[in-house]
Amino acid sequence: MNKALFDLVKSPAKTGLFIVWMFLLSACQTPKTPEQVTVAFWQAMTEKDVETAIQFVTTDSQVLVSADAHELPENASVETGRIVIENQHASVETFIASKDVNNVRQSFYTELQKEGETWKIDFRQTVNAIPGDALGQLFKDLKDIGENLNKQLEEQIPLFEKEIESFGSELEKQMQEFEKRLEKLFPPSQPKGNPDSI
Repeated sequence: MNKALFDLVKSPAKTGLFIVWMFLLSACQTPKTPEQVTVAFWQAMTEKDVETAIQFVTTDSQVLVSADAHELPENASVETGRIVIENQHASVETFIASKDVNNVRQSFYTELQKEGETWKIDFRQTVNAIPGDALGQLFKDLKDIGENLNKQLEEQIPLFEKEIESFGSELEKQMQEFEKRLEKLFPPSQPKGNPDSI
């Protein structure tokens, strides 16, 4: 065992000091400012790490956070801009840029509230405040899916009509054959004629 480590373990005062130092060091790594919380939250969201992301969200809006709650480019870069803090509320200008060829850049404000002494993302308010451009790609994708489905349905309608028409014709043909069979099985009764006419 390393002598310095042995001395540390042997001395309760040094051990206590070491534990306090480690606690302070780990506390320094936890996001504290609205800017740090914003970056940590959106980075977790771009990585689809919902478990981590939820830690940065207000209690009442945690249920809204899911892997597909906000369509973001995977492993995108997150940057912040202007920050406005008013009492227990903060707004952080947020930029999310994809790292792919398209290099799509979304910008919006992340809304935060203080819960106790900790800044948390108000996800409900953030999503409601996101302008159409930021969610534009998601809505565009949904619209494209809808349009494709409509187009496919429109292309299929003439086929359905032909099938129904063909089915109707086949049904009519079978009904006529059925009527002929019935007539053979049960011929219509001949009206009784006058015996004098024979």
